[in-house]
Formats: sequence, C-alpha cells, structure tokens
Amino acid sequence: MLLSADLITADGIGVIIGSKILKGTLKERVIGADLTHGLIEHCNEKGYRVFLFGAAPESNEKALEKLKEQFPHASFKGQHGFVNNEEMEEVKVQIQQFKPHLLLVGLGSPKQEEFIYENLQTLNVPLSIGIGGMIDILSGTVKRVPKMMRDTGTEWLYRLISQPKKIKRQLVLPKFLISVMVERVRGITN
Repeated sequence: MLLSADLITADGIGVIIGSKILKGTLKERVIGADLTHGLIEHCNEKGYRVFLFGAAPESNEKALEKLKEQFPHASFKGQHGFVNNEEMEEVKVQIQQFKPHLLLVGLGSPKQEEFIYENLQTLNVPLSIGIGGMIDILSGTVKRVPKMMRDTGTEWLYRLISQPKKIKRQLVLPKFLISVMVERVRGITN
C-alpha cells in the first residue's frame, strides 16, 4: 500500500535512524506539520480548495474556523473522523462534490493511509496526504511540539510526557529500531 504512494516522507526520527543503521539514503526528516502548513499556504496563494477529514467533531470545526481566518483565499470544508461505514460513503460524496485540490486525512495510521489508498481513484483529488493528529494541532486542541524538540528529533519524548495515554503508540519506536538492528545484523552475516 505505502509503496503505491507517489511520495513517502520520513516524518519520524526513528525512520532516519533506521536508514542510517541500514546504510540507507535518507538524510533528513520532513516534518509533517511543516509540510501540511506549506501545502495549505500554497493552496491559499492559488485560491485552491482544501478538505479536512478527521479528528473529533469539535476539533475539526475549530480547525476549519482557524484555517478560514488564517488563509482567506483558500476554500475549506471538512468532516470529523468519527463516522461509521454508512457515513463514510457520505463523506466520500462530500469530498467528490467539493472537488478539493488538497485532501488532508487525519484518521491516524494506518486508517488514513488505507482510506487514501482505497479511494484515491474515485475521489479524483490531485493531492491527498495523511496528517495524523495535525487537525488537533490546527484547531489548537493539542499544542505543537516546541521547535527545539522538533529540531532535535525528540518529539516522541514531548508527546510521551504531555500525552501519557499514547505510551502504547510511543513503544513502536524501540520495537522498530530493534527490528532494524536485526535486519542490519542479518545483512552483515549474509
């Protein structure tokens, strides 16, 4: 599924470390929040339409309000991500009718990637991107990680401290790095 994407970015520091361990070619991270802001700014400059799909109802609404205020030349529409299968079909119709230039999907991984992969052709959106919890940041519901921690690749530590309920998700990084090291050892011994 991911390999069918037109562009895959390395948002997390774990991917960069893994690439270095495996002697890969990734040099630096592309911070998802920065990429999202840049895309929205571009849409504003061009007068494009942006559809925001995901997060809780209040968070999605707040994010839309703030985006409309901050980027008055772009058009915004959205739908929260708390939908059942029947409502999901309605969301797809909303997206098709709005005809966005940019579809931002914040359903969390892997749900957002699956949604994009399964619907990319039928939705006919030029650019769709999974943005994780970015809608909560855009709404102000969740604070963005301080710049110093973004620059040093320690967002995971900030999130661990500020959102301890997400510890299970944070445990993916050590598991990933262990699997990378195992792969490296296999590569050396073969």
